[in-house]
Amino acid sequence: MNDLEEIIRKITIIYNSNEEKLSKISKINISELRTLKLFSKINQSLKMSEIAKKLMIKESRITKIIDGLEKKGLVARCPDSQDRRVCQVVLTEKGLNIKSTIDKYCSNYWNHLNKQIDDKDKLILLKIHNILQNK
Repeated sequence: MNDLEEIIRKITIIYNSNEEKLSKISKINISELRTLKLFSKINQSLKMSEIAKKLMIKESRITKIIDGLEKKGLVARCPDSQDRRVCQVVLTEKGLNIKSTIDKYCSNYWNHLNKQIDDKDKLILLKIHNILQNK
């Protein structure tokens, strides 16, 4: 294993560990957490296909994730006003409360991390991200 691979592996482990903590706090699984985090960034209803695309997973997998969130009362499916074959996913009141918990936790986590990493190192991370994304 080369140095870069080891560093990225360690960062991934740390990030996943953070997600696991937040998952336990929120009482939802990791896939559901990642889906709700997406709503934190978008803050509106989303089509199932949009969710799948943004999370880079198959639509069939999103259907199962949304089913789980719907059973927990965190999201609701609503028909699309322009295309009846499409449904929009919206957060319920309970979903908004969980989203608020997620937002606070993530904000604290990233603010703490942001204070410890200088701008030069952030640019290096961004450069590495762009290299990895283009491969």
